[in-house]
Amino acid sequence: VAKDALRKEHHFLRKKAQAKDPECTFEPKITKSAKGRPARSAIEMSRGDSLKKETNARLMKLKAEQEELSGLTFQPKLNRYGPEVEGRLKITSDPDNYLQRIQQSQHNLTAKQRRALQQQEMQELSECTFRPRIHEAPTYVKRIVRSLALARPKEDEEKKSRPEWR
Repeated sequence: VAKDALRKEHHFLRKKAQAKDPECTFEPKITKSAKGRPARSAIEMSRGDSLKKETNARLMKLKAEQEELSGLTFQPKLNRYGPEVEGRLKITSDPDNYLQRIQQSQHNLTAKQRRALQQQEMQELSECTFRPRIHEAPTYVKRIVRSLALARPKEDEEKKSRPEWR
């Protein structure tokens, strides 16, 4: 029933469109290929054209991606080593000594860092050119120092004998 009603409505709209109004003077120029095509309703044109537009957009996007990827020529070189090649960690061949190896490598690293630090300090000190001239103290200064050294033990004994009050 609904199909019949839709057909009648379309038929009525076509007849109405074919009827000529005296005020309407425009006549479209239709090509032979357009005349050969089946007529489409407004709904068909609306939905069909939007689907066609979406499809074309997807195709253009895919083409753009393919063109972008065509410039990428990197191909990694893979090692063809088999299971007989042993890794640096040797986890599969010697798992028991793993911690010892790690500690040893850590020890070697700290020793290497220490040597580099010492070498840097030596290099910095080699740039220091100041060398003080040291000469022997005069005899009267030596006598004063000796007399102070003899007097000091007596002062220490006096401090020990006095009680400390706080």
